[in-house]
Amino acid sequence: MGIDARPAIVERRHRFGDWESDTVEGSKAGGGFLATHVERKSGYVCVAKLANKRADVFAAGTIRVLRGFPPSLRRTLTADNGVEFAHFKRLETALGLKVYFAHPYAAWERGSNENTNGLLREFFPKGSDFSTISHQAVARATALLNHRPRKRLQFRTPAEVLAQIPSVALQL
Repeated sequence: MGIDARPAIVERRHRFGDWESDTVEGSKAGGGFLATHVERKSGYVCVAKLANKRADVFAAGTIRVLRGFPPSLRRTLTADNGVEFAHFKRLETALGLKVYFAHPYAAWERGSNENTNGLLREFFPKGSDFSTISHQAVARATALLNHRPRKRLQFRTPAEVLAQIPSVALQL
């Protein structure tokens, strides 16, 4: 479904469980990809290292990193129109969320994710070969981002914001 059909509450960031997703490409020579997923209200990021950009690989990586969240934190996912999202129905079924697609060439419709990808580039600059970067290095960068204070969160961290939800235990 297109982003125009997405519930208005998602835009307002009044609830948890609405995600934005994208892929970050490694160097042209070496390759590798990162699937990035950002929870809109908290800014919490999940990153999956991918061997390639095939839709089945992307879906498997996305399911792996988001299935540890309770259903209340898996409501919607907004993506671009890349071929890696071709198995969006699989994501909807496996994760119990609804996938919406941004308009073509409208990166601002997934602004949280685009901003977070920029922060991730502080750890892995453009031209990095993701095929040689370990899963541990990706996990370390992700943890540092989730524990980095953000101005829009009144200088709390994304991890602190998610931790304030009563009776939600993350199994990550």
